[in-house]
Amino acid sequence: MLDQMFSFFQSGLFHIFNWSAWDHFLFVVVLTVPFAFDHWKYLLGWIAAFSLTHLITLSLSFYSIMEVTLSLVFINPLIVLFIGLYNVFKERKGKRTDFFGVLFFISLILGGLHGFISTETFSSQLNADSTAIVGLLSYNFGLFVGLLALSLLTLLLGMFIQFILRFSRRDWVLFVSALVIGLVIPILVKNFPQ
Repeated sequence: MLDQMFSFFQSGLFHIFNWSAWDHFLFVVVLTVPFAFDHWKYLLGWIAAFSLTHLITLSLSFYSIMEVTLSLVFINPLIVLFIGLYNVFKERKGKRTDFFGVLFFISLILGGLHGFISTETFSSQLNADSTAIVGLLSYNFGLFVGLLALSLLTLLLGMFIQFILRFSRRDWVLFVSALVIGLVIPILVKNFPQ
């Protein structure tokens, strides 16, 4: 049982740290970059929101309560592009009043959509000895830990670069967001629905 839990946990963790799925990596980075360590409650809130809606929709889809049949592969890079553009325009204007609320809402939506996408991957890992509910919880906990780890790495890198290279926080957010926009456009073109 413990081996199964660890296996599903690992699968959720490496779902985030998967170098062949750049859009996951870019999503976490572009969503984290506007945060600072003093915003840790907001950051933890969006990670929890994403993980919770992911668990709910993954469970609904796995147990065939609710299914989504359209291809959602294009939506993740599109949302990453939207967040990158949103970061750029918000930082340029200097308005941050509704900033965290929008990112929280995006996390809820994308977490829910991503849960539907992950059903096939999750189902392929189940075997006759697996308990689905333990697998669902372990997989999602691994996903949560992966999101948290990558977010903390992004915050630490930002803090280091701002301190060593004397970047302003605003310039750092603009630079990373523009970089992510440049990296996600080829993914969008590749996954564009035909």
